Order: sequence, then structure tokens, then C-alpha cells
Amino acid sequence: MKNNIEYAFLLGGYDLEMVCIRDILIQYKNAPAAVFSIDFLDHHLQWGAQLSHYAAELPGIASKYIVGVELGEDIPLPPGYIAIDHHGEKSASACFRKSEQVESFWVAYFRACHALIDKQH
Repeated sequence: MKNNIEYAFLLGGYDLEMVCIRDILIQYKNAPAAVFSIDFLDHHLQWGAQLSHYAAELPGIASKYIVGVELGEDIPLPPGYIAIDHHGEKSASACFRKSEQVESFWVAYFRACHALIDKQH
């Protein structure tokens, strides 16, 4: 099966949660028979990381869904940009850790894929 949905995750400032997110992405990246593909860029940035730290790579991943994990938005956002953060006004909840947001993102995606597959069969 050809992967038809592509995601590129851009990892923000390093802390224990970011390490966990990286581990989660590695697990999904290596999942067999996926109907999507994931890639991630990791510059091992410091706290307060900005989207501009990945500016040079954005043109090369423009065809993918770009997911920024705890990155400040200091440059114009790529089309369809998805922000995952648990700080400030864009957070899902003050108690909702970003690793949980990544997991929730994938759980929702898998449910949608299963519903589509069930509908087709």
C-alpha cells in the first residue's frame, strides 16, 4: 500500500516531554502497513525554540502536513500548519501535556482511518 498522507513534525525545545514525543514518533514511523508516512526534524533546540529554526527545511517539506511541537510562531506559518503546544492561548488545556496531544492526534487519525476502511468494506 502506498503512503498517501505525509506528516513532518518539527520538534521544539528539548525537555523530557520532547524526548518522549521523539520516541512516540519513532514508534509510529516504524509502524508496518501505515496509510501515512511520518518524518520529523529535530535540531535539539533550547527552550523557547522558534519555527524560524526550521526555515531552511520548510520548502523541502511543503507538500506534507507540517506539525510544529512547541515552537514559537515567529515567521509566517506554512499552509495547513498544525501547532501542538500546552503553553499559552493555543494550548488544548493547561494540564494537557504535549506528549498527550501528539498521542491524541494519532488516536484521532487512526479512528478516522478505521472508519474510512470500514466504510469501504
